[in-house]
Amino acid sequence: MKNVRRELFELSNKLETVPKFVYNDKYHNVSKHLREMKSDLEDRMFEEHPDKADENVFYGVSKEE
Repeated sequence: MKNVRRELFELSNKLETVPKFVYNDKYHNVSKHLREMKSDLEDRMFEEHPDKADENVFYGVSKEE
């Protein structure tokens, strides 16, 4: 998920010559769907693997930190 968000950000930077209104709605739509997917996957992880579930998988926080 973190890589997808980074890639979207990099792509949006490449679109600097394109007016923001052209791609802004699409970017926000994709971001919304990513949040929904992350939420669904997180719910499934806790339901199916409660002993191993860890929300840090989705938020990029290492247990070592």
